[in-house]
Amino acid sequence: LEKLHLSANKLTGTIPKQIGDARSLREFMISRLYLEGTIPKSIGRLSSVENIEIYGSSIRGMIPKEIGKCSNLKRLDAFNNKLTGIIPTTLGQIETLQIIHLKKNQLTGRLPEELGKLKYLSWVDASSNILTGSIPSSYGNIRLLKDLRLGGNRLHSPIPSSLCNNPKINGGRTRTFGCDAVLCPLGYYDATGGYASDEVGGCIKCPEGQTTMYLGSMYCIELRVEDVLFMLYDVMGSSESWDDNGLQWQSQMHHCHWNGVECEDDGTLISISFPLVSHQQQQQQQQQQ
Repeated sequence: LEKLHLSANKLTGTIPKQIGDARSLREFMISRLYLEGTIPKSIGRLSSVENIEIYGSSIRGMIPKEIGKCSNLKRLDAFNNKLTGIIPTTLGQIETLQIIHLKKNQLTGRLPEELGKLKYLSWVDASSNILTGSIPSSYGNIRLLKDLRLGGNRLHSPIPSSLCNNPKINGGRTRTFGCDAVLCPLGYYDATGGYASDEVGGCIKCPEGQTTMYLGSMYCIELRVEDVLFMLYDVMGSSESWDDNGLQWQSQMHHCHWNGVECEDDGTLISISFPLVSHQQQQQQQQQQ
């Protein structure tokens, strides 16, 4: 079996683990179905596969790191699902990879620096996820990169100048808009993709009294104190480097009850103490003094 094309049907169920036994499979196209479940680790045994299209279903869970063993893979289309977890760094091992399309999932973590080693990579779309951090400088080394869609995440500066000055990125809009053609700056938005997709006007300035929290925003908001603290949490590395005392910063409770945060009686923020200390620990320290 070399080609499996089942897209746009009413098939239900999950991707069977036995798919890994189809060692000669070159095209695995099962998009726009009613699939659930996860991507099996056995997909890494498809050493001949060139095209994996599993978009437009309800597939959940993580992209297995074993996918890095698909040594002939050229295209990975898994957008518009319910995928979570990180983008696996093992994708950077697939020297043949040309297209990575993962938009509209629930992926977290940082953009893998390892993708910058892929000399044939021309399209990366990871927009509309929950990715944090900044764009790795290594992405500026991808000579064939033409489309880089990362809007609608929680990314912050800097944007590598090598991308802003690349005249091929996103339809050549970098010639006119520079870094805005990669991601809209703070205080600006683009409802289509979070970058200067409008060839005439570029990113749109937020209305008075509103702004954006991250680069590449698709809408503006009225910023709350909690929003500013969320940005601080993301920029400082979020849960990857903060201890358990920082986990409260992801909760729905009022920010004055977050560890390390001190407020006036009226709720006005006074200070933030690092390293973060819980209110219970603060009381213990005061008693010891």
